Order: sequence, then C-alpha cells, then structure tokens
Amino acid sequence: MDVKKVGYDDISNTLRTGDLILLSGQLFTSEITQLLQVSKWSHVAMVIHPRDIGIDYPRPLLWESNTLRNLNDIALKTSKVGPMLVDLQERVYTDKVEKYDDLFQIRYLDRGMFEEKALHDR
Repeated sequence: MDVKKVGYDDISNTLRTGDLILLSGQLFTSEITQLLQVSKWSHVAMVIHPRDIGIDYPRPLLWESNTLRNLNDIALKTSKVGPMLVDLQERVYTDKVEKYDDLFQIRYLDRGMFEEKALHDR
C-alpha cells in the first residue's frame, strides 16, 4: 500500500472521531516496544473531535496513554502520565521538535479499507 506524505494542515479537516494515529517513537522504551512487537509503531492514539464530547475547543484532540508530561490534558488542564486528551496538532509538533516520535500515520477507520497517510507537523 502506498503511503502519501501530508502536512497537518492538509488533513486536519478530514479527521473524524475514531480515526487512529500510529506513532513511531525514538525513545528507548519506544524502540523496545517496536522490537518486541516487530513493528515500526510504538504507540497508537485515537482522534476525538471536541464537539463530539461536548468540549469547546478549536482543533482535533488525541486520546492517548503516554508517559510524557509535556502537554496538558485538555479536560483536566494539567499534565499527567497515563490516559489523557491532548491537542493533536501540539502533540505532532512537540513530538517532532523534541524528537519523541519521528513518524505518524493516520488510519481512517470509517472509510472502508484503511487509508494510510504519513503525517508531518507542518
């Protein structure tokens, strides 16, 4: 399957609640996960549209469980380890800049077969 490289701004309006974002990490724990799973992916998260859960927020969110504390949970307004709801654009940008994750891929779940796109921060 061919993978098309796209910028965040090119796809942000196509994302829907339930779409998946796969992440390929560069941290030691991510590399161990990838090795044990024989996969280039170390992490998966789900896109959530704020309006679908009654939150007034301008951009798509990401529901993920993470050990990073570099972003605030949108609902709790604080950073934490474990399940959290974060700004998707901020996650992509900070992960690329801080070199936590170097590859992102979208899996559109409600459009028949998976459509894969490699996601870039800008």
